[in-house]
Amino acid sequence: MALNWPGLLSIGVFYLIVLATGVWASRKSKREERKCTGNLSEVAMVGGRNLNIWVSIFTTTGGTVSVIMDIPSPLAVALSAAVAVLYTLLGGLYSVAYTDVIQLIFMFLSLWFCVPFILMSPASTDITVTAVTKLYQEPWTGRLKLADAGCWLDDLLLVTLGGICYQAFYQRVLATATVAQAQFTCYAASVFCFILAIPPLLIGAVAASTDWNQTSFGLPTPYEQDKAGMILPISLHHLCPPFVSLAGIGAIAAAVMSSIDSALLSSASLFARNIYKNIFSKRASEKEILLVVKVSILLFGLMGAGLAMTTSSVYVFWILSGDVMYTVVCAQLICVLFLPGKVNGYGALAGLLVGLLLRLLVGEPLLGVPGLMPLPWDSLHEDGRLLHVFPFRTGIMLVSLATILVVSRFAACLFLKGLLPDNWDVYGLGEKRMILMKDMVAKDLTEKIGLNTRKMDPSPHASTEDMSSLQ
Repeated sequence: MALNWPGLLSIGVFYLIVLATGVWASRKSKREERKCTGNLSEVAMVGGRNLNIWVSIFTTTGGTVSVIMDIPSPLAVALSAAVAVLYTLLGGLYSVAYTDVIQLIFMFLSLWFCVPFILMSPASTDITVTAVTKLYQEPWTGRLKLADAGCWLDDLLLVTLGGICYQAFYQRVLATATVAQAQFTCYAASVFCFILAIPPLLIGAVAASTDWNQTSFGLPTPYEQDKAGMILPISLHHLCPPFVSLAGIGAIAAAVMSSIDSALLSSASLFARNIYKNIFSKRASEKEILLVVKVSILLFGLMGAGLAMTTSSVYVFWILSGDVMYTVVCAQLICVLFLPGKVNGYGALAGLLVGLLLRLLVGEPLLGVPGLMPLPWDSLHEDGRLLHVFPFRTGIMLVSLATILVVSRFAACLFLKGLLPDNWDVYGLGEKRMILMKDMVAKDLTEKIGLNTRKMDPSPHASTEDMSSLQ
C-alpha cells in the first residue's frame, strides 16, 4: 500500500501544534515553580493545585474516548510516544492539561465533521432500519437476554467503578483550587463525555449497516475478520471522501496523545511519590523527586510504546487495565474513602493479593492466560470459547473487600492486645494505638483543667455563659 502523504502531513501538522502548546505550557510551569512556596513537585504533578477550571474540565474528559482509536503501525506508536514524552517531560501537568484542551477540541470538531459524510455513504443503509432489522448482520442495537444479565452488570460496574480508580482522574481533581471547582469539573466532564460518545456510536451503527462489498474494503466484513476494535479508522478510510478522512485521522491522533500523556504523568507521579519517596528515599528533596518523575516518564513511555506495538488495537489493554482497577483497586478505594478507621495496611495487602490471585485463576483469553477456576453457569460459545455468565469481576471485588475488612480486624486484635511482638508490627499499629491513647488522655485532661479553671475564676472577664453556669 502506498504511503498516505496527505494523511502523514495532517498528522505532522497536528503534532507540531500540540508540541508547541506543550512547550508554551512548560514555560508557564517554570513560572509557577519560581512562585511556588510549597513543594516544587506539586507543580509538575498537580499543577500547583491551581489549574484553570475549564482546562480541568477538558483534561478530565480526555482519556474517556481513547478506546475508539487504533494504532496499526509501530511508526505511529513511536511518533505519538515521542511527542507525548517530550512535552510531558518539559511541563508536567501544565503541558498535559493545556495540550489536552487542543486535543479535545480537535477531536470533537473532527469527529462531528466526519459523521454527516459517513451517514450519507452510498454503501450504507438507514441506521434506523438496521437497528431492528437483520440486513448485512444482526441488528446493531443487539438483544439483552436474561441469561446475559450477569455479564452486562459486570461490564457496567467495571466501566463505572473501575474508571474512577485511575490516578489520572484524581490528579486532575487535586489540581483544582477549591472543592467546589473539583465537583464542578467532574459534573461538567461527565456531560462532555456523553457528547463525545455520540459520534463513535453513530459511526459504529453505520459500519454495522454497510454492505462492505460495495466499498474498497471488500469481504469478509471487518466484524468477520475480528477487526471490530479498528472499525473507526476503517470506516473513516473506506466510507468517507479523502479530505474528510484526514480530519478523522486527526481525531484519532488526538485520542492517542490524550491517553499517552495522562498515563505517563500519573504513572510517573505515583512511582516518584508513593514508591521512591515513601520507600526507597524518605529524605529525598523536591528536586530529586522531580528528577525521578522525569526519568520515570521516559522509562514508562518506552515500556508503553513497546507494549502497544504488540497489538493492533490498544482497546484490549484499555479494557484489561479497567478490569484490574475494578477487581483489585476498587475495594481498596472504597475502604480508603468510606471505611478509613476500620482498615489498615495488613488488610490492604491481603486484599490486593487475594484479588490478584483470584483474577489470575479465572484466566484471561486476551492475554492467553488459561482459566483454572470453574465458575457457576459457564457455557461454551459456538467457536469453542468459554463464556463466563457469572459476574466474576464483581465477585472478586467483593471478596477482596471482605478480605481487607476481616484481615484488618484480625491484625488489629493481634497487635493491639499484645498477642504478637511489637517488632513484627510492620505497619505500626501499636504506635498508632499509643498515639491515639495519648491524644485521648491529653484531651480529657484539658477538658477537666478547663472546667476547674472556670469554676474557680468567676472574674469579670469570664463569659456570660460561664457566669450563668456558676449561678
